[in-house]
Amino acid sequence: MSQSTPQSPATLALTPKKLSPDALRVLLDSGREIVVLDVMNAERHARCHLPGAKNACVYEVVFPERVRELVADPATPVVLYGAGVTPHDCEHAAAKLARLGYAEIYQLEGGLSAWHRAGHPVEGESPGEAALAPAALSVPDKTFRVDPAACLIEWAGRNAGNTHHGSVGLASGSLAASGGELSGVFEIDLASIQCYNLEGSDLHPVLIAHLQSDDFFFTALFPKAVFEIVRAVPLSPAHLSAPNYSVEGKLTLRGLTKPLAFAATVATPPGGAVAIEAHFDFDRTDWGVIYGSSRFFHFLGMHMVFDPISMAVRIRGE
Repeated sequence: MSQSTPQSPATLALTPKKLSPDALRVLLDSGREIVVLDVMNAERHARCHLPGAKNACVYEVVFPERVRELVADPATPVVLYGAGVTPHDCEHAAAKLARLGYAEIYQLEGGLSAWHRAGHPVEGESPGEAALAPAALSVPDKTFRVDPAACLIEWAGRNAGNTHHGSVGLASGSLAASGGELSGVFEIDLASIQCYNLEGSDLHPVLIAHLQSDDFFFTALFPKAVFEIVRAVPLSPAHLSAPNYSVEGKLTLRGLTKPLAFAATVATPPGGAVAIEAHFDFDRTDWGVIYGSSRFFHFLGMHMVFDPISMAVRIRGE
């Protein structure tokens, strides 16, 4: 199935006039007053940009104010350009400019990379980067040190009229990458479970005791849960801001080990670190946590608890 191109009503509000690199060169050489606006971030602009281009990052909240500073007269023609990988940065910027009252808006087709390929000059600290491909996910081959204090595991449980949500601590973890694939083992300290929405309430210790009892996680006998990554591989395409890994693993809970799979977003912060974030539901009854489940008990009334538990997990390795 083909993937659709993301669009929004704001993007569709204006389609800027397209200029090829050669057409823009002719326009610039004509002597007409025109402003060329680089809509990428300031760091990228400093490294490589069109000669004389001004910078207003479309991702910043102050983008409208910055444009007004750079182009005081809305009658001035403005040429927008981005990296050229997709047109969305310029289209997004053009929609904003149109709402600000700018009437003559152009877009450089293919962006900075097309301009460079056409043989036109580029300025900046590293002009050769104009031809580089967009950032891609690359996880270094490494055994990472996992600091439990830098990790976060959050949960949410529900019934027909209420939601409880909180956290549980990571006791220890190991994480390794080889050839882009990830492996690891993580111990979860069930005795550390907390409930955010009942903090400070007399009901907090009541709920925690219930969750740690044999009705739920039976921490007296099973103080820890263990999740092992059996195989985690990149999805294709591996977008940086979307789930980009398929994780297959085994969860041991209440003495039962069952498969657990989910999608995760893997990122590589500066310094050789790796961060893994995932949001998923799992059916607690598969691990023998059957309290309040209508699949096992009847006439539960207010004691009914939905079977799925929602998890939000962030693991960081250095």
